Parts: sequence; C-alpha cells; structure tokens
Amino acid sequence: MSKININNANDIEAIRAARQNNLYEVTKGNIQKSETKISVSEDKLELSPRAAEVGKLVDQVKELPDVRTEKVNELRVQISAGEFQPTSDEIAKAILKDEIIK
Repeated sequence: MSKININNANDIEAIRAARQNNLYEVTKGNIQKSETKISVSEDKLELSPRAAEVGKLVDQVKELPDVRTEKVNELRVQISAGEFQPTSDEIAKAILKDEIIK
C-alpha cells in the first residue's frame, strides 16, 4: 500500500495517483490468486475380497426370477385336483410371515 505524504494533502493529483496505484496492486493480487491452479487428486475405491464376493452373490440373486414358476405350477395342479388344503394355522402363519418381512 502506498503512503500519502500529508504535507501534500492538497495535491489532488498525488492522492488520485496513490489511490490508483493501490487499486492496481489489490486487483493484481486478486488476479494472481484466481489464476493459481489447484491440484486435485482422484478418489479411489478399493473393495475387499469379501465385498467383491458379496457383489457377485447380489448379481446372482438379481438374475433369479421373481416367480418360481415350477412351484406355482405344482400348487395349481394340487389346487385343481383338490389336494391342496392348508389348515387355518398354516394360512395364519403365512400371512404373518409376509407382514413381518414388510
């Protein structure tokens, strides 16, 4: 920052020049700061062997069908033949089992 000579306080041109110089120095410093490059390192993710194994198992589960067609067809045959007659306790347990999971 430039100093202003107070003995020449009436010299407007000297004061104006000093302020212009101060403004230039401040602006120059801001420009240099903004041009400074920031190096950023890349993030890395390393999975443990166990996590990789779990990932493979999850992929295998995703490939399984949502409906077990063989089981459904077997039950349809039993129902149509009149052989599928679950007890009320079995029905209640099945209902509760589904409700607890949700």
